[in-house]
Amino acid sequence: MSSPYSPDTIETPLDAATVRPQRVLHLVSARTEGNLTVNTMLLPLLMRGDRRTLMHRVVHFAPGHPHANVVRQAGIPVHEIRLSRRRWSALAPRELVQVVREYEPDVIHAWGLSALIAAQLLRRVAGPHTRFICSHLQTEVVSPRSGALDRLKLKLALKLAPQFDQIVYPSEASRSRHRRAGFPEENSTVISPGVDPERFKPSLVARKRVREKLGLAANAFVICMQAPFQPEFDHITFFKAAGDIIRTNPHAQILLAGKGVQKGNAPLMALVGGGALATRVRLLGEWTDLPGLFSACDVVVSSALIDEQRMTLAMAMLCGVPCVATGVAAQGEVVGRFGINAEAGSEVSLARGIARVMEMPAEHRVFMARNARDNTLEHFNQTRSVWRYQMVYLGVPDAGLAPAEAAPAARPAVPADQSSAA
Repeated sequence: MSSPYSPDTIETPLDAATVRPQRVLHLVSARTEGNLTVNTMLLPLLMRGDRRTLMHRVVHFAPGHPHANVVRQAGIPVHEIRLSRRRWSALAPRELVQVVREYEPDVIHAWGLSALIAAQLLRRVAGPHTRFICSHLQTEVVSPRSGALDRLKLKLALKLAPQFDQIVYPSEASRSRHRRAGFPEENSTVISPGVDPERFKPSLVARKRVREKLGLAANAFVICMQAPFQPEFDHITFFKAAGDIIRTNPHAQILLAGKGVQKGNAPLMALVGGGALATRVRLLGEWTDLPGLFSACDVVVSSALIDEQRMTLAMAMLCGVPCVATGVAAQGEVVGRFGINAEAGSEVSLARGIARVMEMPAEHRVFMARNARDNTLEHFNQTRSVWRYQMVYLGVPDAGLAPAEAAPAARPAVPADQSSAA
């Protein structure tokens, strides 16, 4: 874990000796647990932010959030208030008001719709110079599973959104869809979640280690998908496409990782079946070493019907691995021209995309992987994302690249003998 003044700290260009640290209060909605933007943006922002010019405090609307202890251990105060539909306390609004009065924040940052509404209700409590920022966490404005309460919150959020000083979206697709729903375009910006390029990078050592651990042959062509076993990630289409691939490719092997992706899952085992596919599939469950997993692969696949897997694709691309994915919403922004887009819900299109990677000459795969890594370094770099959020908090116009990007260190190339992985 990074200390405030470690080399990993992303410093602002302001003179800390003459600028009073800005106090930022983060309000985190209850339904953000496991959310992509919170996992890949809020936590790095708190861990790596410049604490000479910014002070942070966090309020979670649901006690027991997995990030709470991590943030506390970094020396950042965390308040857990029961303001969710499942865990509600009549005293919670008073507790929230008390936190604001004691902390006197310069910036209140709302993460999610519930936090957006709560932030505006605190406007009278906060000081007259307090700035209000909100981050929309999803690409879709309303999900198919949204109920009456969610739609009521959206209606209220649409009325309150123009009062915010800055609205931050995680992707252009998200901003476009929210604009069509009625959210204002003025004072909006896009800050993509970022991936740590020092953690996710090509590694022949990790490739060999993980392959040996899983008993994969040196000449195996490894196809990987990392996603929880949920309908929106469309494992059915993936298995159909994988079945087509292994029928004509004796060296193809399948790795599946994610929550619920394990042998005890009866619906999943029914998809695997008992034929040739079962002999080529390894179910890994919640695999924690994602850099090692991706390094061991030759192509990473996403059959998702939503864009929640886009940062998983960015991680794989930073590891020098080509990706085949459904180009839905912001997932298409990540893959772009540097991977292969497949039609969502089509096993034929997905299998054709995987086959294209398998049939590429080795040097072509290396070229694709290097371009994909360079593009991800430019657009989905954690350093840049944290830097841009800090500029928003300080009220400074986007000042271009962060210092670490202005003079980038040498980027690790995809090794030539990793061409089978790229």
